[in-house]
Amino acid sequence: MPPFSEAFVRTTPFGVLAGFDFPPSAESIPEALHADERAHAATLSPRRRPEWIGGRLAFARAASERGWPRVALGTGPRGEPALPEGLAGSISHKNALAVALVARADGATLGVDLEALAPARPSIEEIALRAEEREALHRLPDAERWHALVLAFAVKEALYKALHPRLRRYVRYDEAAVRLPAEGPEIRLFLDGGVRFRTEVHLEPLDGFALACVRVTGS
Repeated sequence: MPPFSEAFVRTTPFGVLAGFDFPPSAESIPEALHADERAHAATLSPRRRPEWIGGRLAFARAASERGWPRVALGTGPRGEPALPEGLAGSISHKNALAVALVARADGATLGVDLEALAPARPSIEEIALRAEEREALHRLPDAERWHALVLAFAVKEALYKALHPRLRRYVRYDEAAVRLPAEGPEIRLFLDGGVRFRTEVHLEPLDGFALACVRVTGS
């Protein structure tokens, strides 16, 4: 198997989702990258380079599924992908998997987040959840608690990525509350300044991971 390999390509309600497996290190840089991306990858640290390449390969694969042209994907001031004109999208990576969600730009912004299910990390409750979210979490049976927590965390991380192009600032965890009823996830926003947006959430099943996609519209 090559060091970077396609894991999956799927169509979701918010766009095309692609995944690429990446190795722990990358001495050589894949020719599949755009020339400008190869030049940037060469400047990255050995730890950062594989995940960065994996994310760009996943983005290119998702875009190609709809026949969109291959372009260099740069990096913004907060580490976000600098999206080409005409496309909306987001990248996430965890362990040895990178994923990218891509759609045609239609006024919406997108966020995707990938979180490993194991090992359990219950301490994220203290930083990621509002008081009412913690109360709801502890009403759940013990066996369901970690899964609900990691899903809520993934939704908030994806939400931040979808909001960033609109707000251009750090979004705190307490500026959103996530509910996970059986009929589908819901987000309630508590943004400073009373800014209002419409949010939609899609949870994509993926063995070993929580994968959340968020679509934001409005102003």
